[in-house]
Amino acid sequence: MNRADRRAARATWRARADQTAPLLARFCLDLGQGCQGPARAISRPLAVKALERAFRHLLRQGGTPQVLLITGEEAAALAPWEPPAPLGWSHYIAVGIDRAGRASYVSRPVRIEGVSPTQARRMVETFLLAELEPILADTSPLPMPEGAS
Repeated sequence: MNRADRRAARATWRARADQTAPLLARFCLDLGQGCQGPARAISRPLAVKALERAFRHLLRQGGTPQVLLITGEEAAALAPWEPPAPLGWSHYIAVGIDRAGRASYVSRPVRIEGVSPTQARRMVETFLLAELEPILADTSPLPMPEGAS
């Protein structure tokens, strides 16, 4: 794909973000921490709404992976079987579209102290995008990062 094709694709994603984001959100699977759990469909309304918001943002940014802050309630709806994070922790979600066109996400509670808000945000983005990257690079039928079995 040449530069003009990539620009046209990004423009189409931006133009159709409101129609496409709900579809991406409804077809996401929760693979569990480290992709070790059973694949579960995301069905809770609050979780779907959080994913829609994240994927809408991703599409409006031209499809590059994005990291967003989510509420504790949204995080609990995304993974109700996981124990709640301790007080004072923030919840973030990283979303991306892999090479096969599948929507993927990683959600984690994070707590960073002793740095400026800008540095903390950069650290969170680096951490979550590093966790998302192996999933986006995988082209198998069900995404699994290297080392997961």
